[in-house]
Amino acid sequence: MKVFCGVQKDCSIAEAGKNIRFPHDSRRYGRKIIIYMLWREIDDIMISKNCKVNIFLPINIKKGKRLMQLLIRHRLPEKLVLPLAYHHMIQAIIYRNLNPAFGYSRYIHDDGIGEGERSYKFFTFSLLRGKYEIRDGKIIFRDEVSFELRSPDLFMLKMTAENLSERGIRYGKQYYPDVDIFFSDACVESSRILIRMISPLSVHSTDENTGKTHFYSPDEEDFSEMVSDNFIRKYMACYGVVPSEGIEIRPVKVTGKDKYVTKYKNFYITGWNGEYELRGRRKYLDFLYHAGLGSRNSQGFGMFDLL
Repeated sequence: MKVFCGVQKDCSIAEAGKNIRFPHDSRRYGRKIIIYMLWREIDDIMISKNCKVNIFLPINIKKGKRLMQLLIRHRLPEKLVLPLAYHHMIQAIIYRNLNPAFGYSRYIHDDGIGEGERSYKFFTFSLLRGKYEIRDGKIIFRDEVSFELRSPDLFMLKMTAENLSERGIRYGKQYYPDVDIFFSDACVESSRILIRMISPLSVHSTDENTGKTHFYSPDEEDFSEMVSDNFIRKYMACYGVVPSEGIEIRPVKVTGKDKYVTKYKNFYITGWNGEYELRGRRKYLDFLYHAGLGSRNSQGFGMFDLL
C-alpha cells in the first residue's frame, strides 16, 4: 500500500508527503497528517525525540471489498465478576494491547484523530457476551465470554490481535492467558439496512451556557439529524473529505426496555438498544459498521449487527 506521511515543520528526518510502500492497498489519510504511529515493519526510519510519527491505515471502502473485525473469546475456569459499569475495563484491555513502543496507545488514548473535542479514536466494541447473572450490584459471567472489536484502522486490529494472542487478557486482577481470536469479514452491501444494536447507540448535545448534556432518544425529532451529523464529522476526520450526503436512521423496534444508562468513570451516559433502519450510500453505512454509530464509540457504544 502507499501510506502518505507528513512531519512537523521542526523535524528534518522526513518530508511531508513522503511515500512509504507496504504490501496492501490504502489511501491518503486526512488533511493534516502528523507522523506519530510507526508500523514496526519500518525499521529504517530514525525518528528524533521531538518528531511525532503518524501512520494511520484507513480503509478504502469499495463495493465488494471485505473488511475485517475481531471476535475475542476465552473460557472461564472460574466465574468472572465485574461491576455493572464495565465499559472502561474492556476499553483498558484494548489500549493495553496497542504497542506502547511506538506511542500508538498513548496517541489514540490522548489525542485521537481530528482536532480538539472533535477527535475520534476510530474503534468500537460490543458488550460482553455469555451466560451471566446479576447479583449484589455485580455481573457474573460463567463458562466463557466474548466480545467484538471493529475499526477502520487495519493496523489497530492487527496489533490488538497479535498482542492478545501473546499476552492473554486481564480484567483488573483476573487474568486469562488463553484467548481465541477470530477474524470476520462481514460488510454492508446495501444502501438500506436493518440493524440491531449490540452496544447502545448514544448521541448528545451540551448546552454552552449551562454545560448540561442532553442525550437524545430515538423518538425525538432531532435524533436522526444528530446521528447523521456525527457520521459526517467522523468521516471527515478519517478521510479528510466531506461526504456527499448524510445518513438517515429510523427506529423500527425500540421500547422503553431498550434504554441503557451506565456510569463511565464519573459520568452517566444514556444510550439505546433496539432495532433500526439505516439509509445512506453503501460505503457510508459500511464505514459506520466498522467505526460505530453515534458518539462514544471507543467507550463501547454504537456497534450494530445486520439483520
